Formats: sequence, structure tokens, C-alpha cells
Amino acid sequence: MGTIPVWLKDLIDKYNLHGDDAGVVGMLNHFAFVMRIGQLLVSTPTFSHELTAFVETHERKFNEAQTQIDQLKTLRYPELTGKNWKAELHAWMQEVLDAFLDFHVDVPVPPNLNRAQRRLLKKYKLWLFFVPAISEDQYPEHIVKLDRDRYLPSANVTSLPLPGRWIAWEVIKKPNYQDGRYPDDQLMTAVDIDTRFAHPHSQKGEGDDLMEDILPKVATVLKSLGGEAKVQSARIFNFLGNLFNWLRIHTSENRLPDLGSTNSVEWCEERCGSHAALLVGLHGGGGLVCVGSFYRDDRDNSIAFRFLVQFEPVAQE
Repeated sequence: MGTIPVWLKDLIDKYNLHGDDAGVVGMLNHFAFVMRIGQLLVSTPTFSHELTAFVETHERKFNEAQTQIDQLKTLRYPELTGKNWKAELHAWMQEVLDAFLDFHVDVPVPPNLNRAQRRLLKKYKLWLFFVPAISEDQYPEHIVKLDRDRYLPSANVTSLPLPGRWIAWEVIKKPNYQDGRYPDDQLMTAVDIDTRFAHPHSQKGEGDDLMEDILPKVATVLKSLGGEAKVQSARIFNFLGNLFNWLRIHTSENRLPDLGSTNSVEWCEERCGSHAALLVGLHGGGGLVCVGSFYRDDRDNSIAFRFLVQFEPVAQE
């Protein structure tokens, strides 16, 4: 066996002082590239300083990103209890939106809600979210947008933008329509509706029944919250559905529904022509990207609905 080269002895000494398995594996997996770097280090006196600056910058960015990842893993929707609940909610929402959107939006002060109002939110599975008034063109690449071209290529749709408001939004799980009903549906119990599927209790179609009969009853139940009760819009459904998926992956929040994973659809408040309204959420149609329409005066056992309460802006404290 021949003599071990001096350079290999030097490599072993440096590994014992500064090395680790990951670094050595990285060198071996990219050996040709590492050799090119080695040649430049010998032939170009300034290259060492330039390479060191580049590596340190990259390491700093990597460490900052990893720190953010570690911080996000600890995030969880606040309980809305105690005297600091508004500050806790505001901080949570600000950090979540900045990371989710990858750009900064100013989150305003949450709505003023007393203890009884917050208990009402909990009873009816309503969570508070700030939905920024941004366009789809501003969405980061990881957000899947509504695909209007698939089912609505030439439809006359009244499009509603994101409101730039705090809303209380139903986070009740969206079931398959074969399940027959939404789980533990306290809000429907409060308005004497047995199920959100096949719900008409009048001679109207499902869409008309929802807007003209059920929504006013829900608004009465939720009136004490002080906001405007509404049927969800397609844009809000899509935006929050994306946010919920992101939260389940990047934070410790695992209580939110996967809105695009079931074979049921939900009504939206947007009109489509003079006799139809938008539907969203069908897994077979693309999940969160799926948006279609159905006649408001017709009936279909697979269509349900979801409500929100939209709040007016609160003066900065």
C-alpha cells in the first residue's frame, strides 16, 4: 500500500477539527464542482474572499428562514380569553399573513367583542380572520386560484373582491354529501334546520331559500356580534381554504377543515346571470380551484352553505 498523500492527511485533520458527515457527503456528491472551486481558490487570489462572503450571506439567509420555520411551528389560533386576547389575535394574524403571503400587509385592530360575544363565536364554530383587500395578481405562487375558465368560461358573474375586513368565518368541517349533515352543527340547530343538504323548508329552490329564509334567521342568531351576517363569497372560500392548508403544514394548527377534499359543494353569495349563483369546493372539480354555478330556484342534495360575519373597521387604539 502506498503512502497517504499529504493533502489527504490535511483533509483528515481538518475534518476532525471542523468537519461533519453532511459536509463531507456534500463534497463527494458534488466532487467535480468542488474541484472547480478548489482550482479557482489556487489560481485566483481574491476568489477566497468572494466565496466566503457568498457562503456567509447564504448561511445567514438560511438560518433566518429556519428560525422563521421554527417560530411558525409554534403558532396556534389564540383562545380569545383573558384581557390580552385582542393583542394575541392581532399578533397571530399579522405573523401568519406575512409568512403566508410573503409580503407585508397591515393587519388592523380586531373587532371589539365582549366575553358573551366570544362565547357565541366558540359555540357556533366561528373563527376571526382578517382578509386583506388584495387581488389575485398579488397572490404568491403557492396559492391555487379559482379556475373560472373550466365551468364559467362565458358566464355573467358578479365578482366580489376580498373585503379588507375582519370576519368571523365558520370553520365547521365540510363533509361529503353522502354523510347527510355537517358534524355537530349548532348553528343549524339554532335555526331549526336539520341539515345543510336538501334544506328547503319552503316551496323555493335551495339558493332562494338560503338567501331569503335561512340567512335572515342566521343573522338574527348572530346579531349580537355586531357585524353583518352573509353567505360566503367564492374568493373568501378560496383564500381561506388556501390559508387553512398552509397553516396545517407550517404551523401547529390542525383544527381547520380541508375545504377542497370532499365531494360536496357550497353556495356563494355571488350571482351568475339572473337565475344562478356560484358554487365552490367540489373535490372532483379541482377542490379549492373549482367554481361553478347552479340555478337558485332548483334543488340538489349535494349543495350546502357556509356563513360569515363581516365587521366594520375599528378605530386604532
